[in-house]
Amino acid sequence: MRYFGKSPDLLGREDVRAYQVYLANDGPSGREVADIFRRYGEPYRAQHTSLSTAQPRVMTAIELYRTAALGGHVEACDQCGHRRIAFNSCRDRHCPRCQSLARAQWLEDRRAELLATQYFHVVDKATVLI
Repeated sequence: MRYFGKSPDLLGREDVRAYQVYLANDGPSGREVADIFRRYGEPYRAQHTSLSTAQPRVMTAIELYRTAALGGHVEACDQCGHRRIAFNSCRDRHCPRCQSLARAQWLEDRRAELLATQYFHVVDKATVLI
């Protein structure tokens, strides 16, 4: 609770981690990245002018996630005829909601390609100019 109303720039690494744990365990349910971007995105972009050209674009796409700005469609039940309006998603590859299914499928596909052995990641630095 001590983090509300405090600028993210004033938080240390431990504070940020503690806040993430708070949100995951005890924090308000239903909060999404899009909600945070909608609330703090514009001031953040105004303060941090050194963002790449892609970063504000991605933030804006996520802010517009499931809003009328991206259009929508009507879903109807074949059985009872009930209708509801559903807004379109942003479909940005960085969006945690839009790409969660694609990410899970990609991970499952990569797991299926693994051999039944131990893997090690080795990095070697070339010391001679090629």
